[in-house]
Amino acid sequence: MNSIGHADVLRGETGRPVGRHQLNSRFHFSFMKRSATSRNETYGSSIKEIGSFGSVEDFWSFYTHLTRPNDLPVNTDYYVFREPIKPLWEDPENKHGGRWTIRLKKGIANRAFEDMSICLMGEQFDEYETVNGLALSVRYQEDILSLWTRTSDEQPRLDSIRDVAQAAMEYLPTMKNTDWEYKRHEVVVDGLLKKDAAAR
Repeated sequence: MNSIGHADVLRGETGRPVGRHQLNSRFHFSFMKRSATSRNETYGSSIKEIGSFGSVEDFWSFYTHLTRPNDLPVNTDYYVFREPIKPLWEDPENKHGGRWTIRLKKGIANRAFEDMSICLMGEQFDEYETVNGLALSVRYQEDILSLWTRTSDEQPRLDSIRDVAQAAMEYLPTMKNTDWEYKRHEVVVDGLLKKDAAAR
């Protein structure tokens, strides 16, 4: 089985130029290469930090050197989250929230990930403080884009986030009439725990 490390996701030395256009929040890039034998308890330790940024210039200094999602090995995840929030269900900022998820046809993950990252760091969501981060999961037959929220019980806020995300990607022909699905983290975790218990 091939392994993936920082050399696989970074195409060159990042550098950290002084930012001239500061963002309202600081964010961090991270990634994970999933293994079929990995257990839930190793999930957190499998996430590797790429770096953090607080300006438009710093974002592009990292993104320019990232391997694009379309070129990543299958079962690799990219994350862009507000600092200091980690892309973990049990993080205090995530545990009462959930995520909007949309499935992408192969070939459009690059643009979808880039555009949604810009939406996130540019605070283009009306309820921007409710959006903790985004994840892009590369799979065999499709890719999965998710927006993680800090709350799961305020439907108007959640609907507003979905509407902005939908509008940001509606120019992609394959995205028309594609539905976003919302899941609470608590529901997902309960399902995984039951599945794990049944397998023992």
